[in-house]
Amino acid sequence: MEGIHRTRLPAPVAAQDAPAELAALLTVVLVTSPTPSNPSTALLELVLGSLALVPGLCACRKIIVCDGYRELAARSAAPEAAPKPGTWQHRRVAAAAAGRTSTVPKPPLTAKWKSGRIDSAAAARYAEYIAAARRFCELASERRPAAPATATGFSNCSVDAAGAHLGFAFAVERGLRQVRTPWVLVMQHDRKFNRGFDLGTLLTMLDVNVHPEMRQVKHTCIRIPAAAASEFLK
Repeated sequence: MEGIHRTRLPAPVAAQDAPAELAALLTVVLVTSPTPSNPSTALLELVLGSLALVPGLCACRKIIVCDGYRELAARSAAPEAAPKPGTWQHRRVAAAAAGRTSTVPKPPLTAKWKSGRIDSAAAARYAEYIAAARRFCELASERRPAAPATATGFSNCSVDAAGAHLGFAFAVERGLRQVRTPWVLVMQHDRKFNRGFDLGTLLTMLDVNVHPEMRQVKHTCIRIPAAAASEFLK
């Protein structure tokens, strides 16, 4: 879930903190995973670019956790176990038993993006996507003149690629292990900010040193609309 979560009790923070001071208080963890649009990074650039709408947020450290995947195994034309009636394997076995040549084609392997099951071609495109994100991080950190304007959202940013499929929750946990600030903003790769807000004031409202009654509040949810992502995720 998108939102600002507490990782430990923070030191007092003024409402009008400078970006550098906000960076010491909050880290952004963004989880991404394979999509049909890979290797394009357009969606990721759109989401990270929207951080500029929130004063001080771009200066905060950003961790992009790239969830892993499970590669679809090639289907066997002669399964070891008895096939279930009605399946393409059953129809092929029945045709062979009747002495006929089966005309039933093997259905194509279908990627299941939500569960991280993709074929080898999609896996190769995802690897290119991760490599491109890493290049953007390098260009933004070095501030090269040749860096595209969309790379600015990758400043102070690192990419952590998981070696196996984790799912969103465990991918967030992986990112949290690298967080050293008292607050963390968790984001998805298809949700962006459409308008800004006063981040310093929000952290002050949640600061138990200023408002002891907020001690029981562990996180605040920020409703972020989908990033018009249908063209990337369909």
